[in-house]
Amino acid sequence: MGNRVRFERLASAAEYLNPSIALYQADTERVLADLKDLPASARAWTTYYLYMISGGRNYVDPTAVEKAALSAFKNLGPVEAIRILQTKPTGKHPDFQPRLIESIKNDPVKGRFWRQLEEYPPVFFPSLDGKDFILHYARELLRPEDVPLLLAGEKTAKPDEAAAWAVAAAEVAYGRSPSQSKGIIKEAMKRYPPTKQAALQAVLWRREGMKARRELINWFYTVSEATRGPSAILRYIHRAERADTNKFLAAIVADKRFNQTEYDVLGPLLEIVNQDLPKPLVPIEEIRHSSKVSIVMAEWRELLRKHFSNTGKKPGR
Repeated sequence: MGNRVRFERLASAAEYLNPSIALYQADTERVLADLKDLPASARAWTTYYLYMISGGRNYVDPTAVEKAALSAFKNLGPVEAIRILQTKPTGKHPDFQPRLIESIKNDPVKGRFWRQLEEYPPVFFPSLDGKDFILHYARELLRPEDVPLLLAGEKTAKPDEAAAWAVAAAEVAYGRSPSQSKGIIKEAMKRYPPTKQAALQAVLWRREGMKARRELINWFYTVSEATRGPSAILRYIHRAERADTNKFLAAIVADKRFNQTEYDVLGPLLEIVNQDLPKPLVPIEEIRHSSKVSIVMAEWRELLRKHFSNTGKKPGR
């Protein structure tokens, strides 16, 4: 299949028409099936491209595409992953220039995506050089011997991107030396604000789970809610989908410092807890439109205490 037809299918899968996964699942499967015929490098880049336009949005099934992109990059091996990290960023991979699909851009329906891409490229494609994907999946794609390169990359990265290199270095280093990984985290914590510190602390959670609870909970209650660090670590912990997640959340709620928590912790915590319940403790609309007055926050804390007193000992995600 030529580039023209393949990109037509990509554009079709990216239409802004169907918010239901059931309706666009067929498009996802069809596109991914097409990509299997590509050479390894082209398959990796094209799948990554589709992942970028699907992640967190309702174009295609992002989970399926993300897994396909990770598998494709794994097949390229760590040497190619390192080459990507060392390549000077161009902003766009040459295979994905919109000029390849001029006819699609002019289509009144399929062209919407591409026209918006050209008008607002930072919104849709913060990066097309692959570095963000490699760093995010460094544990799966890189080796312990690549840690020095990651630490060097942190020093030359843009300020808002540097922490991702430190997180990747800590993640990869843990596979060979947990003590080296913790040393990287300790030093990097001095250089970044709480939201970035949360990403570093999340490495310990993914690797050690409840074994790291004392350090994680102490950090959680030491950092001000206003910095968004505590809410960020809650989301990282939830995304890791460890079997001991419920135990950790129960430990946060059982801590005497839980009385200090306000909306920026209680809101995200309730949203996470709600996802595993047949009936939410607090409806999402109420959480997001709360008056945030102290009496409401006290009620939320009590709801969470009761919830975990009943379920905290049961295994959860």
